[in-house]
Amino acid sequence: MPLPQFVAGRLAYDDGRYEEALSSFKDAVTTVEQGNTTLAELHLNLGNTYARLDRYAEAEAEFQEELREYPHNIGACASLAMLYRASNRDQAVENVIGDLVEAAPTPEGYSMAARLWTIVGERARAEALRSDARRRFRGDPSLALLGRSR
Repeated sequence: MPLPQFVAGRLAYDDGRYEEALSSFKDAVTTVEQGNTTLAELHLNLGNTYARLDRYAEAEAEFQEELREYPHNIGACASLAMLYRASNRDQAVENVIGDLVEAAPTPEGYSMAARLWTIVGERARAEALRSDARRRFRGDPSLALLGRSR
């Protein structure tokens, strides 16, 4: 079971001990691979750890692996989009946000996509997405996640 290593990695990460977190998450990956299984958010957390250590190519690969295993993972999409934004890869940001809406066509997915558009300075696109979500999910209580345009 990779859970002890995963939990140790999360605790170290949350405490700012990124090298220790990296080691624990890598151990968890080894355990997962040996068991021929997957563990949700393992590659996302490993990617976030690599990003904290300024190892962006490795972070990108881990985010992509998380999305390969769990295409609906909103957090992995968000982390990948922010990584692309930080490296001025605007077309890649646009692609990831589009993929997010396609993979998670839910109020939660639309909410995150709208927030990402706002973060990258595309307020009109964010508001268009919010409007589309309000039409699509009329009456859904999780529409509150969309908030108001700012």
